[in-house]
Amino acid sequence: MMGIENLIIKSATSEDIEGICIFEKQARITEPDVLGWELDEVSYKEKLHSAKLEELKNTKIIIAKQDDIVIGRCDISIMLSLVDFEKMGYVEWIYTLIDYRGKGIGKKLLNGAENYFKSEGVSKFFLFTASNEQAQEFYHGNNDLTFSNKEVAEKEIS
Repeated sequence: MMGIENLIIKSATSEDIEGICIFEKQARITEPDVLGWELDEVSYKEKLHSAKLEELKNTKIIIAKQDDIVIGRCDISIMLSLVDFEKMGYVEWIYTLIDYRGKGIGKKLLNGAENYFKSEGVSKFFLFTASNEQAQEFYHGNNDLTFSNKEVAEKEIS
């Protein structure tokens, strides 16, 4: 198990793209059944560069870095409701490399997301929890989260 000395939580920039790709490759090596899409590194890098990460306002990648190595990632979005004109935060994805789990990095990533949401006037965020046991332990061990029994419907659009 590795420690978390020199941990930095920050919004990803174009300078972090190479590290994000290395992180994504490592995640797929250590947990090939968890991540639902194949990584085409060339295409992925192009998409991240064309997204201009520094300029994105309502979508961010929050990363955890230790000694310039990306060890955790949390993708977030902000949506504006046209019903009540409230901003709602959404945590799309959170993942920490296996060797760094159980050290509070996921919690620090969620705190980084929350800080960004606050800076943008968001007062509430939601996330979908992964169904695996380790993820459920993480989410339910986080006393700041409240769980609801709302159903989620989903449809593939072709």
